[in-house]
Amino acid sequence: MGHKRYGYVALAGARGMAMVHETSTGWSASFNSGPGMNNSIRLSRHQNEIRVTVCNNDHTIKVYRVPSMEKLFTLNMPTAINHTAMSPDGTKMLAASDGGDVYVYDVQGAGEYKLLATYKASSEPALSCAWNQSSEIFAVTSQDGFINVWNIHGEKLCQLGSTEGRKTRRAARAVQFSKGPLDLLAYSEHVSTVNIIDTRTFKSRQVVRLAPSDMDYHIAGMTFSPDNQSLFVALEKSLVELKVDVSARRQFPSHRIHLF
Repeated sequence: MGHKRYGYVALAGARGMAMVHETSTGWSASFNSGPGMNNSIRLSRHQNEIRVTVCNNDHTIKVYRVPSMEKLFTLNMPTAINHTAMSPDGTKMLAASDGGDVYVYDVQGAGEYKLLATYKASSEPALSCAWNQSSEIFAVTSQDGFINVWNIHGEKLCQLGSTEGRKTRRAARAVQFSKGPLDLLAYSEHVSTVNIIDTRTFKSRQVVRLAPSDMDYHIAGMTFSPDNQSLFVALEKSLVELKVDVSARRQFPSHRIHLF
């Protein structure tokens, strides 16, 4: 898996292997984050400092400073962490766990991580997490096919379910909010389907199927473009671009979404 931000690309794989590469200079550094498989790697900014955060199956979250690659913190967790997400304002971090919990950390002035709250997303593994652009709302996907959305005050705003009926295919996986001022939430199911939610009410949804009805296409990931004009979805053998109709999005009636 990988992440690109702030002029760097971070990559992580099996057996703790990881690398950070600076796109403008060609500089790169390889490092090992632990004995287990890496589940996630994310670049973030704390004040004027770039950090890379790695979740390893040894039940740790490790944080390094870029480009010195000095290890700043090791967070020892009760179970493996599948994904982390730093809030856009740089003050909070989410950690989605194999135990179905999501941990919310306050990133304090010195850059230390203090646990603020723990929420139960599922009795099955929590797989991914994301913040909205204002750092006030976050979403967590889980293996059981549900996505739960909370605000920063701990109020659950909604729970949404997968459209897939087969247990082995119903996991809700990648999740991302659109960038401001657009107010959308997209999440992928294990195969073939992407859901787009209106976050003004959480009551309107568009379901986009990317495979024929008699076939399954596994979804590797997705992201909104920086200008919100497109949603890119990575399949096993192709990259699909879904165009966002921004004008129609601002005007669609409450009973139906017209996004693409």
